[in-house]
Amino acid sequence: MDAVQYRTVAGTFTARVPDGSDHDYNPDRVTMEGRVVFEPVLAHPDRPIPYSVVPEMILPRPIRAEIVDGELMVFVARDDETVAQPVRLMVSMDDRGAYPWHWRMRYLELTLAGEELAPPAMEFHLPPGPGVFRLEEAAPMTTRTSSPVLRGPQGPQGDLADHYSLGDRAGALDLGEFSLSTVVRLTAVGDLTVEDLPQTLGKAGTCTLFIAQGGTGGHTLTVRGARTPYGTPVPLSSTPGAIDMVHLLHSGQDWFVTVGAPDARVPAGWQP
Repeated sequence: MDAVQYRTVAGTFTARVPDGSDHDYNPDRVTMEGRVVFEPVLAHPDRPIPYSVVPEMILPRPIRAEIVDGELMVFVARDDETVAQPVRLMVSMDDRGAYPWHWRMRYLELTLAGEELAPPAMEFHLPPGPGVFRLEEAAPMTTRTSSPVLRGPQGPQGDLADHYSLGDRAGALDLGEFSLSTVVRLTAVGDLTVEDLPQTLGKAGTCTLFIAQGGTGGHTLTVRGARTPYGTPVPLSSTPGAIDMVHLLHSGQDWFVTVGAPDARVPAGWQP
């Protein structure tokens, strides 16, 4: 069994321009031309990822590709000729699942009928699986300073949940860039204070935090503008490495805080 899995990545790049001299009234489909680069986005860019199935340390590197007549491909020299072949990328996970990373597709050149375009980069996870992975079906990911982990599946009559990893955090914690139906993972290396709560647009919903105790543990959580039955600050699990699941609940008007596995947290009435 190979340690590394690869998938074919495909994409069709087109635009819709004002209707021309055809027989309908619809905007016309025009293909794009250009070059792109697929860059691995790693928490530690120069640290190889350990694989254990066939033991080796692997460092994914950028892959350049072409957009020709709207289709994504790479050109390689084979014998005395240059041939086109599909784009093949390493899936963005490892066999231990301990080093989350993903791909960024960045446009080097993109033209439409000779006009230069400059669209923003696109970030996506490339999961393992059979068949072709199409960029058109990739779930959009944030380009903020947080590190997106994975966009989860849709539950029955539920919403898609966006997952993010913030790494080590202490002091002020700004959640204002996030929305409801969001899961955020982080490691507390000091006491945490949430100053800005997620965006709600006046709707009810939940943002869930998974907070691991880093360092010597014993770190607390204060959530400004929310009610909590545990007192302020909220006492999290004190053991180093322990993980608390904190729910930030929005009723449509007010914020509330609840904590899973309340071994050291005894509710005593909601307090502002």
